[in-house]
Amino acid sequence: APYLVGTPSIAVANTGEPSVSENTRRGTVTTARHSTTYLEAGPSDGPAIVLLHGWPGIAETWRHQLRQLSALGFRVIAPDLRGCGRSSTYKTYAAYAQREIVRDMIELAEGLGIEKAAWMG
Repeated sequence: APYLVGTPSIAVANTGEPSVSENTRRGTVTTARHSTTYLEAGPSDGPAIVLLHGWPGIAETWRHQLRQLSALGFRVIAPDLRGCGRSSTYKTYAAYAQREIVRDMIELAEGLGIEKAAWMG
């Protein structure tokens, strides 16, 4: 995937924590610079949709859309953006710059093996 440039090693883990429904999985993508926790529903080989919440929000904001879109066969991912929910938090304003958030989402996509997705927010 040409848009995934220079990403360090990425670890993906199922956190084992309870999710918002029985068909939703919670996981974490961790790199040397950041950890993004996410909710995922639907088939792993379905077309990907990534749902991005606003501030202050959390992945659970999208619980109804996760259920409905996954029932249609989509692979739906709703991350906790940096500083929100279970994802990494930072003390400086600079850490919340748009370039950092975009990099987090590129690392999330790479960690989950997503080459192409519809991004909604």
